[in-house]
Amino acid sequence: MLSRIITAVIGIPIGLFLIHYGDLPLLITAMIFGVLGLFEISDISYRIQYPVLKSIAVPGLIFLLVGFHFVNWIAILFIISLIVLSLSIYILFTYPQNNFNTFGGTITAIIYLSWIFGFTLAIRTMDGGFFAIVYLLLIIWGTDSGAYFIGLKFGKNKLVPHISPKKSVEGAFGGILIAAIFSLIFFNLIGVNILTSLIIGVLISVLAQIGDLFESSFKRIAQIKDSGNILPGHGGILDRFDSFFFAVPFYFFILRLINLL
Repeated sequence: MLSRIITAVIGIPIGLFLIHYGDLPLLITAMIFGVLGLFEISDISYRIQYPVLKSIAVPGLIFLLVGFHFVNWIAILFIISLIVLSLSIYILFTYPQNNFNTFGGTITAIIYLSWIFGFTLAIRTMDGGFFAIVYLLLIIWGTDSGAYFIGLKFGKNKLVPHISPKKSVEGAFGGILIAAIFSLIFFNLIGVNILTSLIIGVLISVLAQIGDLFESSFKRIAQIKDSGNILPGHGGILDRFDSFFFAVPFYFFILRLINLL
C-alpha cells in the first residue's frame, strides 16, 4: 500500500502538469506510455498464442497517436489502412510462421493502446480539454476507490468470479455511487448541468468497470496477476489505464455531441 501511495503522490502532480501543458510533452508522454503498454500486451498475447508483431505495432501506434493529437480523422483512417495492409502482406510472406493469430494479436494491441491514449489526446485539444480530462480522472478514480472500499466492507455477492474473484456486485454499485457523487460535485468542470453530469458520470463509471474486467479477462487467460511492474504498487501500464479503454472513446464522442448541440 505504501508503494502505491508514493507512486500516486509523485505521479499525479506530474501527470496533471503534463495534461495542463498539453502539446508536444503530452504527446511524447502518451507515446512512451503507449509503447510500454504495447510491450505488456505483447507479453500477454504471446502467452495466449496471439503474438504481436512489434515491428509494425510500435510505429503504427506512434503514428496513430500523432493523428489523434491533431484530431485528423483522414490521417487516422489512412494509418489504420496502412497498418492492415502492411500486416497482411507480412503474414502472406511469412505464413505459416505468422498467421491470423498474429494479425488478431497485433491489431488488438494497436487498437487497445491507441484508444486509451489517442482519445485522451483528442479530448485535450478541445476547449476546456484540461478540465474535461480532470473530470474524467476524478470519475474513474472515484469508481476505483468506491468499488474497492465498499466492496471490501460490504461485498458478499461475486460479480464475475470466473474473471475477477475479488470483485463484488456491492463493490460495483459502490463505484457507481461514488462516481455519481463526484459528478454532482464537479459538474462545472465540463460546463454542463447537474443532470447531464450525473448521466455522464454514471456512464463513465460503468464503462470503466467493464474496461477493468476486460483487461482482467486477458490476464486470467494468460494466468498472470499484473500486466507489468513499472508502476510500484499499481502493476503495469495496462493495470493502471485499463478503466480508460471503453470510457475514454465514449466520453470523447459525448463531449463532441454536447458541443454540437
